[in-house]
This record gives sequence, C-alpha cells and structure tokens, in this order.
Amino acid sequence: MITLQASYHFGAASDGRMLLGTGWAAPEADFVWSVGAASTLLVPAPQASGETVLEFRIEPFIAPPELRHQHASLTINHVGVGSRRVGGPLTWRVAVPADALAPGMLRIDLARAAGRPTPAELGLPDPRDLGFKLTNLKVLTRRPVRPPPPVRRRHALFRFGCNEPTAGLLQDGWGEPEDGFVWAVGRTSTLSLPLHDAPRPAVLLLDMRPVAAPSGARQRLAIGANGKLLGYLDLRARGILALPIDPARGADSLTLHFDNIDAYANPGLAAHVSGLPFAWALASARLAPAPARVAPASLPRLAGRWADATLADAVAARCGLSLQDLVTRFESIAGSCRLGNLQRRLDRDQVGLLRYAAVHQHELVEGILAGFADVGRPDALLWDVRGPEDTTWRLIDLVFQISFATPYKLAAPPPSDAIAKFGTSLPWLAAKLMEDVASADKIFLTRLAYDSDDAAALAVLTALRRFGDAWLLLIDDAGRAEPGSVERLANGLLRGHLDAREDADLDLADTSFVSLLANAWALARKE
Repeated sequence: MITLQASYHFGAASDGRMLLGTGWAAPEADFVWSVGAASTLLVPAPQASGETVLEFRIEPFIAPPELRHQHASLTINHVGVGSRRVGGPLTWRVAVPADALAPGMLRIDLARAAGRPTPAELGLPDPRDLGFKLTNLKVLTRRPVRPPPPVRRRHALFRFGCNEPTAGLLQDGWGEPEDGFVWAVGRTSTLSLPLHDAPRPAVLLLDMRPVAAPSGARQRLAIGANGKLLGYLDLRARGILALPIDPARGADSLTLHFDNIDAYANPGLAAHVSGLPFAWALASARLAPAPARVAPASLPRLAGRWADATLADAVAARCGLSLQDLVTRFESIAGSCRLGNLQRRLDRDQVGLLRYAAVHQHELVEGILAGFADVGRPDALLWDVRGPEDTTWRLIDLVFQISFATPYKLAAPPPSDAIAKFGTSLPWLAAKLMEDVASADKIFLTRLAYDSDDAAALAVLTALRRFGDAWLLLIDDAGRAEPGSVERLANGLLRGHLDAREDADLDLADTSFVSLLANAWALARKE
C-alpha cells in the first residue's frame, strides 16, 4: 500500500519554495529552474514506517537539438541513487536506500551528470539551457498489505528507451531511443536478444504500439527469429503480445526481424505522420517460460436449460460441481461483467479487484507482473465518466489506468470520503487477487478488445503463470462458434464462445455462459 506523506509544488506562491537550497533560480508561477551544477532540496524526512519513495516531476529547458537529451544524477544524504537522461517531461521515481535515511531532513542534490559541459563552455547565454524544471515532489511510503507471492518462473526482461542499457541490442531499422520506448522506422527492424538467462522453450512478450495512423489503416508485422517465421501481428493499439519461440540448443542469442508489411505497401501510408513514417514503437521485450504443450481439445454446449433443473444437472454431470459452487471457481480480470452479474443472480456475489473494471490489455499484463503494487494510491485516484451512456461515476486509478465501476450516480458528487475508502480497499483486493493467482484455485476470465486476441491472451496467461499454474479463459462473444462451447488452446489457455445476440434474452445468455464455465472447468481439470 502506498501512502502519500507529503506533496510539494515549486511555484512562487507554493509550499515547496521553502525547501529550496542552493542552485535554483527564483521560483516562477508553477515551477522552479535548477541553474547550478547541483541544486539542493532539504525535505523533512517521513516519520511513517515502511519504504520511502520520492517521486519527482522534472523536464529540461528547451535546448538546442543536440542537447535535447540531458543528464541528471540524484544524491540523497550524499548517497548516489541513480541518473537519468531527460529528453522531455519525466516522472522520476526512486526508493530511498536505507543508508540514506536519517532523522530530521533529507538532503537531495539534483545535479548535471559528471563530465557534461557547462552553459558557458557551450556559449549558451541562458543558464537554464542545461538546467531542469522542477514542478512537483511527492514523498511516499510503501508498505505491503500482505507479503507478495513468490515468483515461480523467472523472466528475462529488456526495456528500451534512452535510460536503458539496451541500445546495443538495436541493430538496423530503429530511431534514437526516447523516454520509455524506441521507434522502429525501417521497413525491416532487427533486434538481438541475449539468451544467457532465458528459458527454453520460451514465450516472447513484446510491448508494442503503432504510430497514430490514418483512420482504419492496418499495421501488420511479420516477425521472424533466426530466419524462421514466428507469426503475424496486427497492430491497432498498444498491447503486450506473445509469440512462442524455441531457440536452437546452444544458441547464445536470438535475432529477431520485424517486417513492417504495410509501411510501404501504399504510397499514402508511407507518408510521414507526426514526423515519423508508418512506424511502430517497442517499449520492452520479455523471454518467459513457455507453457507445456498439450493436445487441442474442445467441449460442446451443454444440453440443459436455465428454466428448469436440467441445466444444473448438466453442470453436475460435466464438472462434478453444483451450479452455485461452479460460479465461485472463476474470477473476472476485466473486460466482462457477465461473471459478476451471474454470481449475483445465484446469490454468490464475490469481491474482486477487476470484476467490474476496464483496463487496457498492456496495463493488465504489467499490473499482474507487478502484483498491482501501488494500486489505490490516494493521490492517483480521480472521478470521471466513462461515456454519455453511463449514469454513474467511474473511479480511475492512474497508476494502471483502471476504470472501476461505482454505485455513485452522476446526479450528485461522490461522498467526500469515498476515495479514502477505495484507497484502503483496492490494495487489499490486489493482494487477494495475487494470492488467488499463486494458489491456482480459480480460473481467471477476461475479454480482450484486441485484434491479435490469441497473442494478447497468451501474454496475459504468461503474466499469471509467473506466480503459479493459473488458467485463463478468454471470452469470444462474436458468435464464431457454438455458444457455450470451449476449446483448449494451450496448457493454461482456454477460449470460450458466446454470441452477443443472445444478450436480449437473459435466460438464454446465462444458459450459454453457464455451459461455457462448466466446459472450461472440465477441460482445465483434465490436465
């Protein structure tokens, strides 16, 4: 759980100006410039127990292009804690080392990295040219609600950006790394990943997003590894997509080739968009253990009906559970309210972090991998409205961009203490979710609004299986197969079929959904 201890702003009339030591210009309306080789803050040390975290909001002065990526280093009580390149607005978050904590005050020195030239040496008339604009500083305390589950399967992680040591892995077809990602700007882009700590066989997880393209334009990629085609991906939004790979025995590296199929296929699409070609960005790559291979299997729709006892009898025959017990063996992790509504109909209502929530697929994956740490921060919760069709307030968690349904009607503002209550309950629900993930007592259910559904679902499953042997049920409600039927795609991954046209008839829709749950439970328990 994250607790906000203090938040300081650095405008001329703000409380943060009292913390400024040497190396600062006079505060302006909403910020202050560092103009010395080192700029000092004196911040009251937090009194609460737990890990202390500092969160700075900084950005560089608009410098000449050759100086756009500036370098800043950070020292707390004379203990170095890291450095960053700053090419634009940056939220810089650091945990304070135990040997840097001291009662009373924290001395924080924000400095230009050693060896960088001074403005005078470069002939720059304005001392801000190599400085940083400081807007906000938050002092946070992190305490786990419960001990997080241990990691069972290790991942090899490579992040790409100007603050990452991965530039040497980028070969042909890439732009200069920026804050948090790198653009693939060639028709073909090549990436080399070391395999020293990588599992084999593996799943390759790629955090990718397309450039803002003309409406309706496709952006397809063909991805190969060491000369062998892995598959095709269709990018329309940011996502973490997964592809199985099996590097050759003894190989110490994996060479990936990304062929941007549509970048030059149409002259209209090859035109630059926002200064870039029809490109895509890579934020990270992971190599994770691949699930064991299993034979494909499927089960058809149950023969029972909701209106009489035949559905309950069919459930008991298929999976050995009562209908009421069956619905408690599943938990929704965003994208579908069907399970929560059915549980309520059967008086088996259960709490869950994401049962009535919306979250983008890449943030769902990152959230699971991080154990949803820091969800519910009171300074990162706000009220919003999902759309014109909504009649209630939504609560938005800015850490993972999760939109939670609430019971509060739009006609009146939410209660003043509502955010504090959510800030207390959400970390507890996150800890409960991760315990369930590790125990593998439930099947997790989701619906993904993404074109490459199988690759997106495999990424979610890979995140879940980092902590245990969880199963994932992917809902497809496009009516592409018999409603209520389920197929096993891989060890741990199921796809269940529904038809959204049945939703007008509650009994018919719930009959198909119950059939889907029973089939999923039966297929999962066969392994």
